[in-house]
Amino acid sequence: MKSIQNPVNIKFGYPISKLLYEWVTKVDLNKWNILVNNPISVRNFITQYTDYMRDIIQFNQPEYWQDPSIILDSRNDDCEGINNLAVNILYSLGYDCRLSLGRYDTNNNQIPEQERYMNHAYGLLYLPESNENPYIIDCTGDDLLQSLPLIDNHPEYYTWWTGSGILKCNFICNHLVGYIK
Repeated sequence: MKSIQNPVNIKFGYPISKLLYEWVTKVDLNKWNILVNNPISVRNFITQYTDYMRDIIQFNQPEYWQDPSIILDSRNDDCEGINNLAVNILYSLGYDCRLSLGRYDTNNNQIPEQERYMNHAYGLLYLPESNENPYIIDCTGDDLLQSLPLIDNHPEYYTWWTGSGILKCNFICNHLVGYIK
């Protein structure tokens, strides 16, 4: 995945007041007794610990972003909350795991770009061996993984924005095209 920095506010739901990377914050792992310490364990822990619940059902609003500590306490949220919690735990462990906004659709390759819209939030984990092809951290299911999938192997994920807490910046992305000119 090729990315370029972009300091523009993300205008999606409630993050309007913050840059996307500002949602990536440290979680007090000791306070919450979180003992998992590697990306697969964090992903599987969040998958088992939380339940997916749409914002419209939980808050009677189409989009509502919560602090990770609230999600740890309530144990439920939708894709941006559950996946941001995983990103925040990985960030607290020192990983460059980025909160990402994009589209999840198995037909992305057939949909004209102008007709695509954002419908999903997930994490992208950047490790030295996969820097241009990050791992997907998506905790919205209830399955357990033995390994993390690489984004380039999954065209159903179409990434528009990522925010890195470690680098303190946002990126515009387009992994299906490969780069932004």
